[in-house]
Amino acid sequence: YDADGVPVLPTYGMDNTDIYSTFAKVSYQLSENQKLTLNGNFYKSAQKTPFIAELAQVQVLNEEGDYILTPGYGVEGSIPSQEPTGTRLINTRLKYDADELLGGTTHFETDVYYQKTQNIFFYSESFENGGQSVINAEKYGIRPNFSTQLKAGLNSEISLTYGVDILRDKTNQGLLDGRLWVPNIEMTSWAPYLQSTFKLHDNWVLKAGLRYDDMQMNIDDYSTLPYSPKADGNFTSSVDVNGGKLTFSNVAWNFGIRYIKYDEFTPYLSYSQGFSIADLGVILRSAVAADINDINLKAAVTDNYEFGFMSKFRNVRFEAVGYYSKSNLGTGVVFSDEANAFIPSKQPQNIFGGELVMDVILVRNKLMAGSSYSYVEGFKHSADDKNDLSYLGGDVIAPAKTTAYITWTPGSKITTTLRMTHQSKRERFNPYQDTNGNWAFRHTEFPVSSFTILNFALDYKVRSNLSLSLGINNLLNEYYLSARSQWAAPLRTFTGVAEGINTRLGLNYNF
Repeated sequence: YDADGVPVLPTYGMDNTDIYSTFAKVSYQLSENQKLTLNGNFYKSAQKTPFIAELAQVQVLNEEGDYILTPGYGVEGSIPSQEPTGTRLINTRLKYDADELLGGTTHFETDVYYQKTQNIFFYSESFENGGQSVINAEKYGIRPNFSTQLKAGLNSEISLTYGVDILRDKTNQGLLDGRLWVPNIEMTSWAPYLQSTFKLHDNWVLKAGLRYDDMQMNIDDYSTLPYSPKADGNFTSSVDVNGGKLTFSNVAWNFGIRYIKYDEFTPYLSYSQGFSIADLGVILRSAVAADINDINLKAAVTDNYEFGFMSKFRNVRFEAVGYYSKSNLGTGVVFSDEANAFIPSKQPQNIFGGELVMDVILVRNKLMAGSSYSYVEGFKHSADDKNDLSYLGGDVIAPAKTTAYITWTPGSKITTTLRMTHQSKRERFNPYQDTNGNWAFRHTEFPVSSFTILNFALDYKVRSNLSLSLGINNLLNEYYLSARSQWAAPLRTFTGVAEGINTRLGLNYNF
């Protein structure tokens, strides 16, 4: 329930959820330097909520962007034939370890793994006649990995980590009534890698690495489903799409340097490349092209720079970090109001930000406090004009955030923590007029208001293997919407009020 006692939006919620989880592991020592480990995990969750979703309503009043937002909420009721939302997961892994290889310098490990998942999502009127989607995925792979330690003279050493990651994944997404939303996708990938660390005279640490990714995806022929992203009855048309093969490859490298001689000032600098593919499922189910190769999907490559320093004194720890990232195509997908669908991002992006963190011991072994501040901003521009800048949306850029905490340990058995989180507002965008002449904000561009919440936690150690925990979240019963609930308001589905004050009691027993 929210701070006013209204049931929160059940979409992606955890209320009235049954969770079952089991884990088992067995190890066998083959020899002094060799070990075989087999483990397995089964997880199942099912949300059996007595509420159904009443979606949010948004009205933008004028060109200045004044608006009325009525958040979504839960109303008592049920939908015939609706299945509980949740996840079913099976994990198994066989791992082999060997030590003291290559003259005692190398450790080798490899694991063969298998995973099968089923994720059932919420009922949605965005489908014709309504429906619930379900993702079925099955993957298996092998990951041989070597770790080698070498001496490089007096007080210097080299560490090498190298191996290959091989994966085969089969995924589709349909509706529980049998309709297919995302076709069968079979992906095969392999990625050899090398990461090195060079420690020089206990003063410098240098790191450098390289990774090559190669992916092939085979996609079946399929037909897109009519879909209304805003659940407003405006459905897209069904399109027959010829499947085929998509291939992606990329070489990415990283480099970093850190000066570690003095705890009072430890500066560092790093560069890394990233490689990502936009949410393929979203793009396929929104396709308007008749052939998979006409979608012209490309991988996004990012260049990431990070610099900062850490300082440690007897009772104070301080860290400052800045970062800058640029992407040739942007990342992810964007919602096009004109197409009424999600499409791949094609605009290059530039993101920058920073974070400050401080922790202070006020009374040794008794009282500790800390605070942090983080800020990030980003811009996109057209591919042919770098000066045509516009802000990035809330799906990429979070509002500035300030946190603070104080931890009190009155005795050896009790620890208490009071934590504050303040999210700043972010209002970067102007509304536009849609085809009906109404003012509206685009998805991810809705204004985000600020909020402040307090959380309290207490841990009590009954004995060495038994402890109790108490958590009181939203201690002041603040009425607020999370950042995502606000910037996603134009699509209405995920816009709901956060939980009001709530308490969680836990018991932890180790044996």
